[in-house]
Amino acid sequence: MSEGERVRLGQQIAAVGDSGDSLVPHLHFQVQDSPDFDEQVRTVPIVFRNVVLIRGGTESTPAEADLRRGDHIRRIGD
Repeated sequence: MSEGERVRLGQQIAAVGDSGDSLVPHLHFQVQDSPDFDEQVRTVPIVFRNVVLIRGGTESTPAEADLRRGDHIRRIGD
């Protein structure tokens, strides 16, 4: 992926890695409606499918997971 590149549904956008001072592999990313970082940019909701959602210590398997700050997910079957 390159900065500002448009993505399509189902396209792999990253791989989870383990580097730095993290205790577990993880990924940080942001989706927004413009490649510019000005005050007019809006972030776009991200929905995951086929995952276990862990929110507040409780696990669930929703049809789709709209993530919130502090949520964790893992792929079903892991």
